[in-house]
Amino acid sequence: MGHSPDGKLITAGRDKKVEIWDAESGKLKGSIEAKEFSIGSTVMSPDGKTIAFDVGNKVSLLDIATQTVKRELVIGWYCMPLAFSPDGNKIAASEGWKGTVQVFDTSSGMIEHTLKGHAGKVKSAVFSPDVNTLTTAGEDGTLLLWDLTSHHLKPIRED
Repeated sequence: MGHSPDGKLITAGRDKKVEIWDAESGKLKGSIEAKEFSIGSTVMSPDGKTIAFDVGNKVSLLDIATQTVKRELVIGWYCMPLAFSPDGNKIAASEGWKGTVQVFDTSSGMIEHTLKGHAGKVKSAVFSPDVNTLTTAGEDGTLLLWDLTSHHLKPIRED
């Protein structure tokens, strides 16, 4: 489920549809159907113009205004979109139960980083405001900080 930055829209994946709801009225504003697989999760971009949703082995980027898929980001197998960067130029997606997160450039669709370190499924992610660090939380109970400028795991420091 995702919310627009202004709180006016809510997105949700239900069965094989991405639904866009008006938060104030509770009315369905639109939907798009995925033909192949059920949709598990949705994430909205910081500018409120794009919805990322999972469809099998890819994350699709849906333009809300036109309700068309503008890009598909292919991942090895079952995936889940986790977070857009604050500037909307990147998206982090988990790769099933592999414990891997891939960071994509949303304009080109190219993978910028493949981050391996969790022992199980990655449940959530958040980018730092400067987009240089990605924090991921795994089903294995670990919280990892990734330095996206050097491609290496940056350990959590206890002071």
